[in-house]
Amino acid sequence: MSIANLRASTDPNNPYGTFEVQIRAFGDTDVNPQVLETFPNVNLDPQSDRYIARIIGDRKVRFDHDAEIADERRLLVTGKYGNQSQYVRVIVNAAVEDALTPSKSLPFGFRGIPTVKTTDSLTDLKTEILANAAGDNVGAAATRMVISGAVGNTEAFVSGAIVPPLPYRFTVTRGPLAAATSGRVGTIGTTTRIDRRFYWGVQNTRFQSGSILDPNVGSALNPLVDAYTKFVGIMGLDSLVTGSGADFFNDNKFTLARVALDNTSPADITGSADEHMLRAAYIREAIPTGSNYLVTDGVLSDRVTLATLINSSSAVFNRFTPYAKYTNLFYGGFDGLNILDKESFYMLDRSASTETGGYAADNNARLGLNVGTYGKQAGAGIDNNAIASYRTAVEIMSDPFAVRSNLLAIPGIRDPYVTDFAADQTRAYSLAMYAMDIPSYAVDGNNANVRLFRDAEDAAGLRPDAAETAEQFDARAVDNNYAATSFPDVPITAESPGRAVEVPASLAALGALGFSDRVSFPWFAPAGFNRGALSFVRNTATRLLQEDRDTLYDARINPIANFPVESSSRQEFVIFGQKTMQQAQTALDRVNVRRLLLEVKRIVSDIARGLLFEQNNDATRARFVNAVIPQLATISAQQGIEQFNVICDGSNNSQLDVEQNRMNGRIVLVPTRAIEFVAIDFIVTNSGVSFE
Repeated sequence: MSIANLRASTDPNNPYGTFEVQIRAFGDTDVNPQVLETFPNVNLDPQSDRYIARIIGDRKVRFDHDAEIADERRLLVTGKYGNQSQYVRVIVNAAVEDALTPSKSLPFGFRGIPTVKTTDSLTDLKTEILANAAGDNVGAAATRMVISGAVGNTEAFVSGAIVPPLPYRFTVTRGPLAAATSGRVGTIGTTTRIDRRFYWGVQNTRFQSGSILDPNVGSALNPLVDAYTKFVGIMGLDSLVTGSGADFFNDNKFTLARVALDNTSPADITGSADEHMLRAAYIREAIPTGSNYLVTDGVLSDRVTLATLINSSSAVFNRFTPYAKYTNLFYGGFDGLNILDKESFYMLDRSASTETGGYAADNNARLGLNVGTYGKQAGAGIDNNAIASYRTAVEIMSDPFAVRSNLLAIPGIRDPYVTDFAADQTRAYSLAMYAMDIPSYAVDGNNANVRLFRDAEDAAGLRPDAAETAEQFDARAVDNNYAATSFPDVPITAESPGRAVEVPASLAALGALGFSDRVSFPWFAPAGFNRGALSFVRNTATRLLQEDRDTLYDARINPIANFPVESSSRQEFVIFGQKTMQQAQTALDRVNVRRLLLEVKRIVSDIARGLLFEQNNDATRARFVNAVIPQLATISAQQGIEQFNVICDGSNNSQLDVEQNRMNGRIVLVPTRAIEFVAIDFIVTNSGVSFE
């Protein structure tokens, strides 16, 4: 993020200045910037139409984990202004929001980035370095550039500090600086020239070896800057240098008040901004003093800074607006994943599995820890942190006050603590279907997904078996027409890395559902050669025979089958079933019927919501009927419903209902059933027999 175009106010009736916020691609450079978003002419005036929070947005949605009552743990929305940026939101200090800060204030820098604590300060180290370099003017200048971050690989500084400084722009020039005998920081050479493209603040390009006096000549990105963005610890554990300590540590605090011009008085600022900025330098260790914010570089004292200019004259400062800009980076942040463990970091099934070898298993002794002594590393069963996280996510995605979705999937997560819970929550939500993944089992009864749990050679013999998988799933006795599952997993063609990647069966089901909705309607079966063909699938983890397909379908598992393409060596892969997980054989044991009712419920509930707080009389009830009938008639015309009837009158609304402020509606419908079996009788007759 860059702050640019700082302008102090010259209007006595409006003391607030303006600035521009630029959101940039992380890997860009000042010479080749990639500005993703820009918000010009914003200010810190809470009453202004250009107030930064109003222009960018400060809305935040978070989950309240701390509510004492479980039912109150839900998404909370904070902030006054909707987010206009696709990437960022603004957190405004309360003093700014309450207009308690000086109205002339402008963003002039940023605090030091939290750093791994190796020491609370580097005072003695910096004093020693500067003392050793005092006899060599070139060395003194070079050392100060090291502290300024232009030279990031000086051994003395890095080895002493343990953590190197975050690199900051030293000058906004091109061409070598002079090896000045005076030792004055920023002394220009004969070919030094100004470059307005450069921003102060974080410099993400590397110093080029052998060009110590030309700090901006390099164009390669500096990996040190990327390293500073990482999550490095938790403040509460006292593992970081934060706050004022981080400001002082390596002088990581940045401020334009350390951008020093080669002048000792504001009265000397008579030339153009280009002329003065040619000799300007960022004095990283400087401390602005006095009411004029002057700094010293160790040789020349009382150097005028950009803070001096804005403090003395808004008009003079505004001449330097093209150079009043700096860049900061976003850093830290923790998404709760264990970066030290592959399965946990990538949220693989193993991290949320209670099977033997899974991280949520009672017998989990991973990493050689003695479970009895040290306990489960991530908790066992329902107390496992990954399982708890998935269940919380399911609660959010089934909260009608938070979402309005019609499909739910948790690809690759197969443990019943998550999947059965998701199925139950989806049924309670009653506006969506859940595409569930189930464990695959080998003929010996072992979990075939154990290939995620063992070394490759241990898993080589584990092949998913349709019969064993069906038997194991049937034993769970899941009975839910809001959920459906498929088997087996499938390799698909991935755009990156450009090869076959095996994915859970739920992703194939989502592909079929998406295609079916695109070419037809939700009440058409997402199965068969017309809408269930999976063109993106390259193979299946298990080739299913006819008897395998029948076994799976009897267990309410929709098979993903392969069929040879006529006159070709290719195979076509098709979802060859559309059963829900309901055990009773009714219309609702089919996906297309359940999705039909979900769509009807969504339409009717929207109509009913529009009648809330209207008069509870015959006219309102007639409005409901007249609004619903055309919608159902449209679905009927689109082959979703065979017959329907809508009732909302005195027959199902008593005087007691009216007194209780309740209106009752009743919809009776007959869904169109899909053809799943075709029986054809062939009769051979004698020649000469006519057909009539």
